Amino acid sequence: MREMLESIRTRGYARVWILEKGVLHEDLPLDDVLKRMGADDVFIKGANALDPYGNAGIFLGSPIGGTVGRVLGTAMAKGINMIIAVGLEKMIPTPIAKAAAEAGIKRMDYSMGMPVGLLPLNGTVVNEVKALQILTGVEAIPIGAGGLSGAEGAVILVIKGSNKQVANSLEIVSFIKGAREPPTETPECVDCKYPGCSLGAKVAPKIRRR
Repeated sequence: MREMLESIRTRGYARVWILEKGVLHEDLPLDDVLKRMGADDVFIKGANALDPYGNAGIFLGSPIGGTVGRVLGTAMAKGINMIIAVGLEKMIPTPIAKAAAEAGIKRMDYSMGMPVGLLPLNGTVVNEVKALQILTGVEAIPIGAGGLSGAEGAVILVIKGSNKQVANSLEIVSFIKGAREPPTETPECVDCKYPGCSLGAKVAPKIRRR
């Protein structure tokens, strides 16, 4: 597990990673894997939003739903275990169901970047609090978030537990702290397929009036 975490930390993110009995595959077609998956298998997906009630949602930039659009129906039909990994930095004050009803690619006249839909996700939501509880048994209480100089996206927690539980938690947190952001390339506006974007069109963003 430590070697796998180190690989994730140094290599960045793969589009789809498939683990079978501890072996990592990056070249297996997703549709073929979904056909083989069953109720003893796990699909892990990150999320873009988390509401105060523990509900998560994911952006849909593709008009046909992208990867999660292909997976979700199969997963629900077969009873595949869904784990939704999402940091507390992505908590929004709006219930996911209400936010999803307002989002949508075709609902927007302008957007500062790619317009998206928002899909509510069903599954086990794992954030920093839940992760530490699962891994070490501690109680974690968020008391702050965010910052500068490397604290962007950070969450500040008070952890409570036995000396061993706290020590194990500190070991895990110290290991993952400082994970590097994967390299990304932002496309030029002239090449963007969303000419109505406020950045490309140089107009103020607005939401379509209904």
